[in-house]
Amino acid sequence: MKHLLQLFGLILMAHLSKGDYGGFQSCVYEVFGKSYNDNSVLCKIIQFNADKSIPQIVEYYSCAFTRMEYYWDRKGMYVDTIKKDMVKAGLANGDDVPRVISECEQKHGSDVKPYDYMNCLLSDEKTKDLFKKVMISHDEEFFKQNFCN
Repeated sequence: MKHLLQLFGLILMAHLSKGDYGGFQSCVYEVFGKSYNDNSVLCKIIQFNADKSIPQIVEYYSCAFTRMEYYWDRKGMYVDTIKKDMVKAGLANGDDVPRVISECEQKHGSDVKPYDYMNCLLSDEKTKDLFKKVMISHDEEFFKQNFCN
């Protein structure tokens, strides 16, 4: 029992030492750098308008999807996790998520990335609004920031 408590303490300390940032903000620091302040890019991210012309944006969304526990580089998308979050947020038909993911994989082939999945989910009429809501819920403080002025 003593060892279990020590292990829990170490895990808690490691978690707290990462900083008190949600996934989207911490990925800004991880991918772009701690002092990154290009508000035009950050504005595009919070408005869901980021495109591949932004250097490292594909890596950024890979990081964010990993932090949301939607993606793992070696295994791909965790469709059931996204589906669960979307249904919890109010999606009437949970089957829409696997359908959009499957269509996205067909469109982009074997090199599909979280950036592509995000754009597929955001361009589908049945998933776009709730997927925005779900992504915001993972890091509300980041999305509340005023980068667009």
